[in-house]
Amino acid sequence: YDTPALWSLAEHSNSINEVRTVKVTGGSAPVFYEYIRPPCVHRNFFDGAKKVISGGISGGVVSDSLCADPNVIHAAGSCCAAGSTIGNHVCNYAGERMTFASAVEKCMINGYTQC
Repeated sequence: YDTPALWSLAEHSNSINEVRTVKVTGGSAPVFYEYIRPPCVHRNFFDGAKKVISGGISGGVVSDSLCADPNVIHAAGSCCAAGSTIGNHVCNYAGERMTFASAVEKCMINGYTQC
């Protein structure tokens, strides 16, 4: 489950695009709430599409990719060190999704570039 639910909103509200699950404690047992996106609410055609790799890259060959709207919270960011083509996930919690701009910013803050 998403660790940001445990953080104070004031401290991390600028670095998280979407919290997917929240754990609420205080009773006899914890209660989990999950945000489920409404289906089919995104445009099929958009400006500034970015290539998103959902598989892996082996020997320079991409196993699976698609076009995505950079303004929608679709995927995790992948950051590369200078001169490297090996991406690393720099995220606040496992499974974090973000916009393309957030991914670029997160990479820059950590001394990387967006792959």
